[in-house]
Amino acid sequence: MGLLLLVHAPSPVAAQRLVPVDSAQQCRGERIASISYRVIRRPLLGERLGAVTGLVDGALGLLQPPTRVRVLGRYLLVREGGVCAEQARQESERLLRAQPFISDAAIRAIPVAPGLVRLSVEAVDEYVVYVEGWGVKGVPAGLEIGSGNVAGSALSMRGLVEIGRGQEFGWGLRYTDHQFLGRPIILDARVRSRPLSDVLSVSLTKPWFTNLQRDNWQLVLSDSKGLYTFRDPVVRDISIDYRRQLAAARWEHRLGDLGAPLTIGAIADYEIAEGVRALLIRDRPIGVPTPAPLQRYGRYEAARVGVTMGVRQIRFRPIRGLGALSATEDVPIGIDAVGGVQVAVPKLLPVPSDRLSMLAVTGAVGGASSLLRWSFKGEWISARRDGTGRDLFPAQTNLEGRLGWSGKFTEGHLSRLVVHGATARHVRFPLQHTLRDDTDGLLGYRTANLGGGSRVVAAFEERHRLPIPGNRLEVALSALAQTGRLWAGDTPYGTTTPWYQAVGGAVMLTYPAGARQALRIEYGRPLNAPPGLQRNEVRLVYADVTGRF
Repeated sequence: MGLLLLVHAPSPVAAQRLVPVDSAQQCRGERIASISYRVIRRPLLGERLGAVTGLVDGALGLLQPPTRVRVLGRYLLVREGGVCAEQARQESERLLRAQPFISDAAIRAIPVAPGLVRLSVEAVDEYVVYVEGWGVKGVPAGLEIGSGNVAGSALSMRGLVEIGRGQEFGWGLRYTDHQFLGRPIILDARVRSRPLSDVLSVSLTKPWFTNLQRDNWQLVLSDSKGLYTFRDPVVRDISIDYRRQLAAARWEHRLGDLGAPLTIGAIADYEIAEGVRALLIRDRPIGVPTPAPLQRYGRYEAARVGVTMGVRQIRFRPIRGLGALSATEDVPIGIDAVGGVQVAVPKLLPVPSDRLSMLAVTGAVGGASSLLRWSFKGEWISARRDGTGRDLFPAQTNLEGRLGWSGKFTEGHLSRLVVHGATARHVRFPLQHTLRDDTDGLLGYRTANLGGGSRVVAAFEERHRLPIPGNRLEVALSALAQTGRLWAGDTPYGTTTPWYQAVGGAVMLTYPAGARQALRIEYGRPLNAPPGLQRNEVRLVYADVTGRF
């Protein structure tokens, strides 16, 4: 008899909708006399439970104290004694709202004298606790726990322990500082040693937080080894142990005034990748001769430098009730596109090298009642040839795109259509698109042993929020319809399938009302499943659902 426990991702215990800032509380060029802060928390349990509520809140407060005022202040683009600029006030409010440990935020300019205002910063705090357990018969057992806001200081720490296949011990740690050295720079460090995977990585990132920013950059060092299993109706359980080492740096700079649309940048990377061994997965992994389809994953080494150019014309519009049931989501309206070319570093490698071109585009148009969003990522790598002109690696193509439409007909009625497509050809790392994914797969096809080089999946959802008395719990019911198909392409063990369909339903709950995180329980049933496929599937996900489409 096995056990499966899954409560994964930030868990809110205090979330409420703040009253939006009205026109009388906006900035008009006054001088800022002072800035005050207020961190708001609602009890996890209702006030009617009295002493029990106090006991639970006290215990949770010891586990994760409220976010510190100095943490909030570092995200502000306005300062005491400075000018109260409306754009800086709005962007400061949005930056607070974007943090995983803040549910909602409002910054109000309150007059205190002619030409002087006091800024009142309100932030709705929430607990961010990670708990995930797993273990069913024949599957490894483990536990991962952590906090996403240790001591209220914007630090995230998680640890895991596991007894894996063959009774082998595994462990892992992850440390994330959202304000490294007191600045809005994200430090993310991971170390993991599990029976079938090893990871050691560290990154420093200054992302595009706001239009009132001149540049962004990232540094990455990583060494990872993991198992990739290919899906095939006949050949089962053949996997490849694949290792990749990477060092990369990128930088982008805005041309012209703050808010100007054009950017330029530079990028450099060095990587080594290779298939270590082929494995047959049973109670413990067993090394086997590498099958012919997997022999393409030999040693690959590349060192490149390049330039990028981009267009970033974005304005953020706060919209309630898109991914979440009523939480505010700051949707980037406009377009953000960047393209680049990288060439080999001369004489750095003893082997012939290649050229890489990339393009990434995201954007949105519309508003609260009708919103169209899209994203696209493409990467092309030229063929690598030896001195005689023979191809060592053929030219690689890896493309992925997503198009999503959301329509809000009433406050509690949302319709959504999402189409996702991906294709890969001659990729130099193990890859096979399947119908098994949690986000881009088909409900009811998790046990489908099918994979290919290309995939298209379309999903439609009709969601209605139920009228629940009070303001602590939100519940919505959804009807789901999905269709998808695979094409074999040149991926190992690829299969071309007909169009498969699935229908189902979902229940979505948030607690308290206004939370960004939601519990979503989905049920799906295939309509024309291949023989031998498990016909029903239930998925349970607990996560921040804002920002997804």
